[in-house]
Amino acid sequence: MLFEVIKRDGRVEAFNPQKIDKVVSICSEGLNIDINKFRDKLTMYLKPRMTTSEIQKNLITAAVSLVSTEDNKDDYSRFAARLMLVDFRKNIRIIRKNLFPDSKISIRGHFQKF
Repeated sequence: MLFEVIKRDGRVEAFNPQKIDKVVSICSEGLNIDINKFRDKLTMYLKPRMTTSEIQKNLITAAVSLVSTEDNKDDYSRFAARLMLVDFRKNIRIIRKNLFPDSKISIRGHFQKF
């Protein structure tokens, strides 16, 4: 799958599936999730020139769609919730950056000095 994505700040980058794999790996830690089944579901939602925000929403949508079809509903539900928290943190980091443009923000989204 070779296409471009539009970053939250408007930059255009080549699609990097390793970034999705990293988020999925972190959010599925300790859960009984079939990663291959999730990837198959996710590919139905991906298209060229999506924003990273749309990709994140599609990660959540793919996880939620598996809640109703899989036996381990609790794990898929937790997985979807963790993906939602990742999206929430990214949005908060952007809001902070816009409100306090001169403040240094760490890679984890925390202010280094306030």
